[in-house]
Amino acid sequence: MDRRRFLGAAGTAALATAALSGCASRGPSGDNVIRYWGMGAADKDKDALVAAAFKETPAGRDIEVLIDQVPSSGVSDMSQIITAVRGGTAPDLWWMDRFTAVQNASVGLLEPIDSLIEQYEDVSPAEFKKQWIQFAIDEMTYEGQLYGLPTSTDARGLLYNEDLLREFKVDLDLFNPDQHVLTWDELRETARKISKIDGSGN
Repeated sequence: MDRRRFLGAAGTAALATAALSGCASRGPSGDNVIRYWGMGAADKDKDALVAAAFKETPAGRDIEVLIDQVPSSGVSDMSQIITAVRGGTAPDLWWMDRFTAVQNASVGLLEPIDSLIEQYEDVSPAEFKKQWIQFAIDEMTYEGQLYGLPTSTDARGLLYNEDLLREFKVDLDLFNPDQHVLTWDELRETARKISKIDGSGN
């Protein structure tokens, strides 16, 4: 399989998965085979839908997609991917936790994709990366090179009890984004103000 199809496969698979990366070593697989470590058995149906969608594209028509349900095990245990890379049997694509990309790249488990972007996307990696939320793409970057494509992130909000804040004489304008940008220090100070510690330290 040529590199154009490989990058196309990564982009298509990215539509449904946390981060996709090319691994540093591949076992024998043939020119028209993509070996992919997926999300895990519970999400097998999602992997199958992505593979089927890719097969419908011109780039995927003649490609066989082999999916193994080997989910990323986070930072605590990388033995599966380390063994596969060192043994020459790593997948072509790997769905992994985005926050582990730098660790995986630093020990040689991933290949950078910058050259693929330059060759097949007709833009610089810097321009290409503008399509993603900055912190998410930064988590996929190690020593100036990109090692995967982020495909999800978190949306977080802050909920607070106005009655409780009023009871402790906290200025509610602190929590109004139209009036003020709340800092972490202000949030900590507010939390200390409304917290009560009992004799046991709870």
